[in-house]
Amino acid sequence: MAACVALLGVAPAGTFGVATAHGAVVSSADDVDRIYLRSGRIVEGRIIQETSTEIRMEVVVGGIKAPTTYSKDEVLRVERGDAQESDDAAESGESDGGVDVDRLRERLRGGGESVDPSLAGAPTVYHMPLRGWLGSDINTRIVSEMLEDARRQEPDFLVIEIDRRWQRSVFEDAPDDLGNASKFDEFSVADEIEALFTKEMPRTWRKIPHIVVWVKSAMGGAAFLPFVGDEIYFHPDGRMGGVGNLGELFGSTGDHVVRQKQRSLRLARAQGMAIAGGYDYRIVTAMTMRAYELSYRAVGGTVELFEGVASRANEQTLTENGTIRENQDSLRDVVRGTGDDVLTLKAETAKTLGVSKGNAETFNDVLAGMGILRNHRKLDGRAEKIMDDWIVQLDELGRTMPQMWEDYQQVAVGRNGVDDEREAIGRRMRILQDIKRLIDRYGNALFVPEGLFGIEKLPPAWGVPQPGDLEILLEQHRVQLMGLNG
Repeated sequence: MAACVALLGVAPAGTFGVATAHGAVVSSADDVDRIYLRSGRIVEGRIIQETSTEIRMEVVVGGIKAPTTYSKDEVLRVERGDAQESDDAAESGESDGGVDVDRLRERLRGGGESVDPSLAGAPTVYHMPLRGWLGSDINTRIVSEMLEDARRQEPDFLVIEIDRRWQRSVFEDAPDDLGNASKFDEFSVADEIEALFTKEMPRTWRKIPHIVVWVKSAMGGAAFLPFVGDEIYFHPDGRMGGVGNLGELFGSTGDHVVRQKQRSLRLARAQGMAIAGGYDYRIVTAMTMRAYELSYRAVGGTVELFEGVASRANEQTLTENGTIRENQDSLRDVVRGTGDDVLTLKAETAKTLGVSKGNAETFNDVLAGMGILRNHRKLDGRAEKIMDDWIVQLDELGRTMPQMWEDYQQVAVGRNGVDDEREAIGRRMRILQDIKRLIDRYGNALFVPEGLFGIEKLPPAWGVPQPGDLEILLEQHRVQLMGLNG
């Protein structure tokens, strides 16, 4: 993925310079026309002619005016400034291709009726909502299905909305120890999802879209998912963090060297995900290591990260050493993401550090930040339905499987004759096998990490035995049947 913003040279919000296709920097005054190319370049100058197949623009290079022609196949969108059109266009109101230039300009500015995508050559947008509990609601199965739907439509922009449920899952109340080290092991789920974008997408997609991530709640392992984006926007109440304390993963028992090596391997992989997305690896370190101290300073209109705590007026501490008793966050702070033992990015901090390009309360705000609100076509994708249908299925499983286990327990055994006993055991085995089939069908989506080591289990609230225990029960029943059969 293309790098978004390097943290060691972040321009303050709202200030930027735009390079032309030839590398010259052009004034961003209102009288400048802009062409946005699919390659990511932005060309500024004055449009002098437009046909149905190409746009001819006059650009300035080294103080010399030079006309340049761009095929419309290269163009995502066009923004027209206040400068007058060429004489021919001004007289006729049309370009060579018969396009009503004045009408198009008015539409692009939002006046009158909405933009006609076929007229403006509007870029296409595919919206991918990832909502719910990471691993159960948000998993590789669902993301793969959404991406396949998107791949067939070949969008110019893929907008991923991340709204990971942090306070509740679809199964049960979230545990009190949300901030403990086990949450880092959700990284394995994020790692698998990330591979769909960084490995599978380049291999199977004909056209790679520009990926935009909209963060509502990227907590726990979901904190690593925004790094797949070419750019990130935050909801005003958005959060990204809550990964817990990797430094305490695996506890204090066993070989210290082995434990430290395992922690280092996991941290390096997480840091690599950030680096690949164009972000500073220290952001990830601060998210995961409670002993890590990270601050930033404002220098000449840019923001610089540095290790350690702030000591000057232009510096701000992000995290301090939480292993020191007096610095430790309360459990309430950890759960709410308001502590500073580990880093939880909020909307304003993310924007200050250059992780986020800006705040977006609604989907339209995201499109506005991207500069395509009034000139885009939203594709009629199935992602919303895929997400909603999946959550409904899981919710149904949350009722069905506990009922199946209750039915199992209500089958009376050991009270009647041999034939009745054999039938009762058979009924119990069939129920256990049905439960196993559901587990096999839905796979890892049913499991939630639990405890210090993040061991994945069926939700405790279901009261259903874990897969290994189901196998033991089935084997016990087989032995019982053998005894009855003599």
